[in-house]
Amino acid sequence: MAEEPVRGGAQRSGVYQILSGRAEETVGFSIDDVVQDLYELASPESSPPSRFRALFAPEATIVGAGDDNELRGPLSVEAYLALREERGPRRERELSRRTERFGPIAQVFSTYRRERGGHEERGINSLHLRHDGERWWILSLLWTPERAEQPLPKRYLP
Repeated sequence: MAEEPVRGGAQRSGVYQILSGRAEETVGFSIDDVVQDLYELASPESSPPSRFRALFAPEATIVGAGDDNELRGPLSVEAYLALREERGPRRERELSRRTERFGPIAQVFSTYRRERGGHEERGINSLHLRHDGERWWILSLLWTPERAEQPLPKRYLP
């Protein structure tokens, strides 16, 4: 079973450091790092696309359910980046998180608050992650916003 590396432990390949611009021992080696980076990199003006790409496994998919609950995707990371650029600036932050982990796999339900163009919404980001023996990778990201007929359950609020 793959163990999660400890910060400051053995040095890894350096790929994440090159792509992210951050010191290798502080990035991608914990689920917390990956989720925090996902929120930090949510807006197109906050980072180069290479940093966002570096969070995802090459085969990763991204799917969103809009206000009408219509699924958008599955999208590749590249297709999502193009859509993100088209939609313009936004700010997203995490409100709370529930993580389930078994060995090298993890499921994260992360409640978010998103601000874009004076509009604010909350919702859930659902992430599937895997640990490859060196670091955590996002395999899939699925999200849906809160709606009047679908309020966030209390267990997902801070």
